Amino acid sequence: MKVAKELRGWTATTDVPVEGDLIVRFTTMKRSNGKLVTSAQAYRKQGNMISYVMFQDYNRTLITSDSKRVTAKVVEEQHSKINVQDVVGLVRCFYGLEVV
Repeated sequence: MKVAKELRGWTATTDVPVEGDLIVRFTTMKRSNGKLVTSAQAYRKQGNMISYVMFQDYNRTLITSDSKRVTAKVVEEQHSKINVQDVVGLVRCFYGLEVV
């Protein structure tokens, strides 16, 4: 997990390899509507680049919460609630890969 203060505030990201060049990126950040959101997106990694095709690749919101102040600790706590193995299993099903 990487937690850093970016342009929009504190953000936590975790990349989990699924199979071959397929990875799932978990992101927790404050959205423009003020909600703290944790989401999962599947990408294809090609060298130093990643590619994502809207409406074709896996993309789900996992957790949405209200928070008065979005601090590094709040972001890290929500990000740690992700059940990574369940989401990786859903991604494998989404792409028709063998479920492990």
